[in-house]
Amino acid sequence: DYHCFMGDVGFVIRVTALSPQRGGSTYSISGVAESLAAVACTWVEPDANGLHHAKYWRLSSEVPQLVAGEAHALLQALAARGWKSDSENVDVRCAMSFRESESECEA
Repeated sequence: DYHCFMGDVGFVIRVTALSPQRGGSTYSISGVAESLAAVACTWVEPDANGLHHAKYWRLSSEVPQLVAGEAHALLQALAARGWKSDSENVDVRCAMSFRESESECEA
C-alpha cells in the first residue's frame, strides 16, 4: 500500500511487459529504470480505484548529491527565508520537503 510523497526520489521506469495474473486482479510487470526523478506532487484521480498519480522532475545523473552537512545548511537557509517545512509528511531522518508557496497541483 505504498504511495509516494512530495520530495521522494525514485526511478522513472519504462514498462517492457505487462501480463495479467490468474484471477485478473493483479499483473506481472517488467521494466527498465531510465532516470532518477523527484516527486513534485501527488493526487488520486476520481473513479480510479485509489490509483495514485504523481508529477515529477527528472534528475540529472551528472549532478553530485549533497552530503549531510550541505543538506542541513540548505534547510537552514530555506527556513531563514520563510520557506515552510512539510515535515509532517516525511521522515526527517531520511528525506526533506520544503515549499515556497501553494503547490501547483493543489486546486
